[in-house]
Amino acid sequence: MKIRISDVSSALAPESLEVRADKERSERIKSSVMEKIGEKAPKRSHKPFKTVLIAAAIAAALCVSAGAVAHLSIQYHDINNDEGVTDHWVDYDKDNNIIMEDDISFPDAKFTFSFQGPEYPEGPDLELKANWLPSKPTGHSYFDRFDRDKDLVELEDGYALDKWVIYITDDGYNLEIPDAKIKELPYIISVSRISCNLNYILQGYTEVIKDEMHEQWHILELKTDYTDCGADGCFKDNTAYYFYAVNESDGTKISISGTDDMETLEKIAKNLEIREADFEPEENCPVAYSERKYVMADIGRG
Repeated sequence: MKIRISDVSSALAPESLEVRADKERSERIKSSVMEKIGEKAPKRSHKPFKTVLIAAAIAAALCVSAGAVAHLSIQYHDINNDEGVTDHWVDYDKDNNIIMEDDISFPDAKFTFSFQGPEYPEGPDLELKANWLPSKPTGHSYFDRFDRDKDLVELEDGYALDKWVIYITDDGYNLEIPDAKIKELPYIISVSRISCNLNYILQGYTEVIKDEMHEQWHILELKTDYTDCGADGCFKDNTAYYFYAVNESDGTKISISGTDDMETLEKIAKNLEIREADFEPEENCPVAYSERKYVMADIGRG
């Protein structure tokens, strides 16, 4: 099945992403220089966008009783064999040329889940802003870079990030300590369009905490225990939580996962804003679309 590249990369650790130049900052510098030399600075064209106030919608969804009719269903599968699952991955460029093809094995897979339903038409890219975070976001990659002095607001009980970004994460790195190791990954927040019928893999023992429909929002909450699960990586002795909210009207998918508890992840969700992105798609990414049946959902497994 064809899937969007955002579904492949949404749970990757930030260090696996290439850092590129900040286009918006470059435009500001260029504009300032041209004004100083007497030329009329070119104006950046803005395409129309709309802001979705997710905060009120998610807060209502998490505070009222379930009962709406769902158009999407969620399927689960516990994997009880020692071989895990295998898949055949193919990546294509914009001209439909194959740029990667390989058989991929997930020997440590313990649990899969998928959102079953009709495919949604592709819409504009999305970006988000967080009005409450439990800890300082790291913000050291191209996709969630921000100015700590200007964009990060300290609150009585946490922080707010007053900037629109593609995703937000506290990845557990202490930037003041060289060669610091990840012991926890408090949160990763992302928003994308859902790819239905795609199987998400978790490599720990997973419990479904909530699977409910509220108005147009389908809420899924999972708890995954990585203790003695056989999976490698820095979270093998930790518990992680996974929160998903899917809007059935337009296919918007909010993903919040981390080693912070579910109550904390829910509070993050209640304080999010989402809008259609005010940026141009990345032209340097060679992958236009992919054919895959399985992708990893585990945090930090880049």
